[in-house]
Amino acid sequence: MGMVVLGTGAGFAGGVTNIYTVGVAQAIAKLPLFSGLGFRFVAYVTFTIITIVFLLLYAKKLKKDPEISPVHDVKLATMEEIDLSEMPKFTARHKGVIAVVIAGFVITIYGTINLGWFLRQISAMFILVGIAAGFVGGFTPSEMAEHFANGAKAIIFGAVTTGLARSILVVMEKGHIIDSVIHSLAGLVEGLPTIMAAMGMYCIQLVMNFFIPSGSGQAVTTMPIMAPLADIVGTTRQVAVLAFQYGDSFTNALFPTSGVLLAGLAMAGGIPWDRWAKWVWKLMLAWIVSAGVFVTIAHFIKLGPF
Repeated sequence: MGMVVLGTGAGFAGGVTNIYTVGVAQAIAKLPLFSGLGFRFVAYVTFTIITIVFLLLYAKKLKKDPEISPVHDVKLATMEEIDLSEMPKFTARHKGVIAVVIAGFVITIYGTINLGWFLRQISAMFILVGIAAGFVGGFTPSEMAEHFANGAKAIIFGAVTTGLARSILVVMEKGHIIDSVIHSLAGLVEGLPTIMAAMGMYCIQLVMNFFIPSGSGQAVTTMPIMAPLADIVGTTRQVAVLAFQYGDSFTNALFPTSGVLLAGLAMAGGIPWDRWAKWVWKLMLAWIVSAGVFVTIAHFIKLGPF
């Protein structure tokens, strides 16, 4: 769970070429697409190294004493164990399935970059890839449906919880209070010294990520206020984008309103969220502090172009 979610989190936070967070935010701030890429890449490498060190140190401790695991006393639902001593042969069907999956990813990447695909199109492509892989793998339609149902059972709880968490944003949007909340928070930043204002923008994005876990949704909601606010407080719009980017990303691996996190916990055997939070908070603190350092550096060097 840590390797999958935290590895993804570090990459998502780095956002070197993330069109749905950095791209959207920079478009709203009227910055060139993916400008500041070199600075973001350095930050991405830093976040990745921090994550790797955290996981390796934990694995080393766990090897010595398995009971240090926060879930050592929790009965987790596990998938069927694989007997490594009797591995099945790697047949042509297996190769065909891998080829279908790779082709699906290539088409999806092309679609998102050149055809403007988003969640609906990507979801449809994954369904088609699953069906095609099932036929190549030799399954009947009934067997594919059965396997799909068994896989879906693992994430139903996460899906329901995600829906409930989403209701927070729906209530704030339909009640027409989300803009008022953001405007009020921005007002607190406006009177601060410039460097404090930059960090204040970062903290605001961290808070807003609890209510708006969608990266593109948070960009569309907050950047129309934060971009001109950056001009007023004396920092660059690129810093405002960085504040959004880092404030939006890290806590996705902590906040219970994150659908990806809840689905992952469910698929990992039903890890309780409180146990996960108890385990990941140290890394979360390291991520948040290191990102704050990068926001500060970006402010002092006036990371641009403007």
